[in-house]
Amino acid sequence: MRFLFLYILFFLPYITYAELLFECEVLECEIPQSQSQYKFSFKFKNVSSNSIRILSVKSSCSCTVATPEENIYKPNESGEIKGIFNIGNRQGLQEQEIIVHTDSVSQSLIKLRLKINLLDDYEINPRLLYWERATESVSKEVTLVIRNPEWVLSNIKYDKNKFTVNVVRNKDKYVIIVKPVSPEIAIRDLLKISLENKSHETKTFALHALVK
Repeated sequence: MRFLFLYILFFLPYITYAELLFECEVLECEIPQSQSQYKFSFKFKNVSSNSIRILSVKSSCSCTVATPEENIYKPNESGEIKGIFNIGNRQGLQEQEIIVHTDSVSQSLIKLRLKINLLDDYEINPRLLYWERATESVSKEVTLVIRNPEWVLSNIKYDKNKFTVNVVRNKDKYVIIVKPVSPEIAIRDLLKISLENKSHETKTFALHALVK
């Protein structure tokens, strides 16, 4: 114990710890699947008393490219590691690891992570609307979100003798308001929601509505 105390007393002052302190080591985001690229940045600061050299920055996939602004950072100097994630035909949750190698003995390897959730170009919820018979006729809402700006809501086909339908738009979000004409009888209908892009291509979704 005495030896350990003497070691700390005489040798610790000569040991220096270089360190790059990152604002965030894991970046999480949600972006539309239709987006071709995602640009990101990991910001950091050299909080040590020594200059630190970044030797290399490597990613776990060729779809992700990251580079530092500079190679050497002086004490108290800030910097960024900027990069691009190429989406391609990828879907769902994507996790990428970025390894930073430095000349610091105490921090020679730094692991950074990207967690990117690629969202569908469009989403409708719920897909089923249900009313009980002989109850008060109330309106119910369906939310349609279109994340790809190439597409817009073009048409909703339904039986006007069974339901009334109104649409309220707020940018990329549509609220479809549906109400039975008469909740006294059992009815069923299939509402066909159509999207159209600039090339006049169409996509159609089915929304089930029933009174039972």
